[in-house]
Amino acid sequence: MDIQSAYNSGLYGLAQAEQGINKNAQDIANNSLRQSNNEELNAQANNAEQNAANAEQAQTELNHQSQQSQTELTDNLVDLNVNQLQADANIKTLQTANEVIGSIIDIKV
Repeated sequence: MDIQSAYNSGLYGLAQAEQGINKNAQDIANNSLRQSNNEELNAQANNAEQNAANAEQAQTELNHQSQQSQTELTDNLVDLNVNQLQADANIKTLQTANEVIGSIIDIKV
């Protein structure tokens, strides 16, 4: 196996993992903001003087959005963990390539 190829693969994989982690972190932050907004809307719906049908419809919509938000949050947390494992694996690839290069240099010297 070509050492340079292993090194490049490790760097590419690490960059991909970093991009994935950044995307997941942004999605989690957006999800948290959306949940906060939903909680404010829920409080307004409870405080507003609306007829029973409108209040029930608004509450149903908020419950649906809350469930969807929780699902998205779970998916993002799982993806974040996968990207972390990908980064760890690529770091080990880089460490191994570095050790092999060091061994080759020691043998030749």
